[in-house]
Amino acid sequence: MPEGPFFGPQEVLLELAEPGRAILEWVYEQGEAVLYIWFSGDPGRPTTSFRVIEFATFPNDAVF
Repeated sequence: MPEGPFFGPQEVLLELAEPGRAILEWVYEQGEAVLYIWFSGDPGRPTTSFRVIEFATFPNDAVF
């Protein structure tokens, strides 16, 4: 999982995450593709309580 800024497409997250919620992005490389999973939760709680809000798979050479 990369540290720092998001690496995948983010526009869809504006419609899925409630204002003030934290968003966490996980990235997994799978051969010729990259799987992105976005989680959201209360910023005052541990990330283990976050829920999946969206996921997507893109070619690993996609540019956002």
